[in-house]
Amino acid sequence: MSTQPANVRLDSGSIIKVTDGSGGEKEAKVAARYEVHSLDDAAIVQGIADGSILADSNVVVKVGDEYVVYTKLEAVTLEAAKVLLAGVADLVIGDDGQPERGKPSVASNFNYGFDLNAKRNVRQAHESKVKGPERTVNAAIANLIKLGFTKDQAETMVKSAPAVSGQ
Repeated sequence: MSTQPANVRLDSGSIIKVTDGSGGEKEAKVAARYEVHSLDDAAIVQGIADGSILADSNVVVKVGDEYVVYTKLEAVTLEAAKVLLAGVADLVIGDDGQPERGKPSVASNFNYGFDLNAKRNVRQAHESKVKGPERTVNAAIANLIKLGFTKDQAETMVKSAPAVSGQ
C-alpha cells in the first residue's frame, strides 16, 4: 500500500504515499506505529541478522480512515518459524473436546491460513467456471492492485497461483 522507501523507518506522524483506490496516489499521515513481536528478542535479532527471518519495518495497514505501521516478520526456515511462534500456545481444546475459538494457538493460526488458501482456490475455480478464466484473472489482478501491489507484482502472483479443478 505504501510507496515509501524500505530503508526509511516510518513512525507516528510520518507522511506516506498510498494508493487512492482509483489507480493514483495520495499523501497520508501515519497515525501510529505498533510492534507485534519483540524486536529486542535475541533469537529474532539473530534470525534477522542471518537471514532466516525477513523483516519489513514499514508494513502499512489501513484502519478506518487512518494508516498505521508495524514490522512484519517472515520465517524463511522451520527453525525461524519456531522462533516467531515462541510463547504461542498449541491448539487449545475445551471441555467439549473442540478447539476453543479466539484462543491464540499455533495450530489454529496454521489451520486458518491453510483454509484461507483453500477458500481462495475454490473461489477462483468457481469464478473461472462462471465468469470465464480471462475475466477472473483480470478481477484478481485488479483486486491486488487495489491492495497496493504493482501491476507486475499482481500479474505474477495471479499467474503463478495453482489451478484448482472444479466439478
